[in-house]
Amino acid sequence: ASPTVGFGNAFPFGAEGVRTQQLIPGSVLGSAPAVINDLLVNPRFGGPLGITNSQVHYGDFEIRMGTTQATTLSSVWSNNTSNSVTVYRGPLLVHFVMDQWVPLGLPNSYLWSPQSPNDNLVIDFICWDVIDTGAVPVDSFGYFMSMRRSVSDTIKRAYRRFWTTQQGSNATWVDGFGIKLGFLLDDGNFAVSYTHLRA
Repeated sequence: ASPTVGFGNAFPFGAEGVRTQQLIPGSVLGSAPAVINDLLVNPRFGGPLGITNSQVHYGDFEIRMGTTQATTLSSVWSNNTSNSVTVYRGPLLVHFVMDQWVPLGLPNSYLWSPQSPNDNLVIDFICWDVIDTGAVPVDSFGYFMSMRRSVSDTIKRAYRRFWTTQQGSNATWVDGFGIKLGFLLDDGNFAVSYTHLRA
């Protein structure tokens, strides 16, 4: 999957207080059990300042993973997955490089073990706190970093801004603007949620 194509999206890594759930079709990861050792993201930034690197220090970032047999997400968080596991919560320091696959460096793994051919993965990202937004100037919306999304805008997500202060049970919006994600599996394979094909 090319890291140089696709429009940008500030959620979930470029805005404080955002919760985003993202649906990954089971076909991306395959039907056999696999250990997800890390997630990779694909930064898109630069603009008139010509910035190509930015290190962001998140004071508190949470990532959960779970399964669902739904093929789309609803606006009700709890309906999207009932068995999520927190794979990481705490400070996170990420050195983003434009147009490259960048690992998050997760210390904990997640076992993808589908019980049905209809199982899909749901990843829940919550950006609780940002200590340092890095080299990219914060814009008028409070955004400081964008990840690339698919060219066809087919990666399903639900999101809510200011979720960490309001704790709303519903997402504000559900659409197809989820970000491209890479998965580092225990066997060294790299699966990409981009065109919904295993890479």
